[in-house]
Amino acid sequence: MTLGVSGGGDSIAMLHAVGDWAADKDIQLNALTVDHGLREESATEADFVASVSRERDLPHETLVWDTPKPSQNSARQARHRLLAGRAFDLKSNYLLLGHTLDDVAETQAMRKNRDITSFKHVGPMPISVSPVWPDGRGLLILRPLLLRTRRELRRWLSEHSLEWIEDPSNQNEAYERPRIRKTLCETSTDTMLTSGAIQSRARDEATLAPLFRQCAEHCDPFGLIRVPTNTDRNVLDHLLSVLIPAAAGTDRVPRAHMRRDTIVKLLDQGTPRVTLGGAWLQRSKDDILIGRAPSKQDFTTENGLFDGRFERDETSKLSEETAPFLIRHALPPSRSGWRSLIPDRLKLHASALEANQRLLTTLRAASPS
Repeated sequence: MTLGVSGGGDSIAMLHAVGDWAADKDIQLNALTVDHGLREESATEADFVASVSRERDLPHETLVWDTPKPSQNSARQARHRLLAGRAFDLKSNYLLLGHTLDDVAETQAMRKNRDITSFKHVGPMPISVSPVWPDGRGLLILRPLLLRTRRELRRWLSEHSLEWIEDPSNQNEAYERPRIRKTLCETSTDTMLTSGAIQSRARDEATLAPLFRQCAEHCDPFGLIRVPTNTDRNVLDHLLSVLIPAAAGTDRVPRAHMRRDTIVKLLDQGTPRVTLGGAWLQRSKDDILIGRAPSKQDFTTENGLFDGRFERDETSKLSEETAPFLIRHALPPSRSGWRSLIPDRLKLHASALEANQRLLTTLRAASPS
């Protein structure tokens, strides 16, 4: 397992708590810290995490962002890529992050401001698939402290005389999240309501898991995805947020309004084929077929991967049959030694949704009524 540790109270509490648990279970942990290079103090903070990790006999590495940009979204993406890439090198399928119930409340407020009304306005979730691809292939993100508040964690740290560092950027109201955080601190987070929202999302999303598995099972060996045209429109929208990036071999999720427009074009307006997010979508009699769009012709092989959709596997061989039209132009240079990553990617999403439902159902049953 790998831990993403920044030095703040949340992640330091996670390092100590998970460190105790792992020691009891004889599980190897690796601590990783990302130095974004955006503040003078960042290197010192990484050194602090390294010293705490040494005290706990945990291996620690600092990952440096070589091309820093003063954008929280860019920093988040870079952080996920660095952590996922190193986790892959370490052959770790789990990355633990120190998000809390306060992060969920802040995200809810931010998405409410953007008029996001689906169950995805609640987040992050206890278990999710890494948001970066292909760096995060096979990687699940676990948030063991998600149902705890920052106040609880800092009280626990203080009771055990454990130190942490407060990141000054968390108070910088030039960014949206610190502004939301200040507002929520003034009004106080309704922990029961926020926990209930997480459980509600997990319950709703669990209904998508069988559909992801069905799409994985019926995925063509060449990577053509099929999703039934009679799928509920709202469900189809959520499926496409995963199926389109999977078909395109990217991690870029098309905006919701663009997905909905595409559904209308295919199912209501009779448009034969639509390009969205690097994927082709075409309606057949019973299915929407989703394959790699030809918009990018310079398909390349890098680090044992082809276009983010196939990986080197000398035991595999693609069929000698003619590939479906939608993806015929986007295949690896040979039939031998390649395996499609798409089915595994869809099954991983299904596993995360199922795990959230099981986890939260168990916690709810264990909670006093």
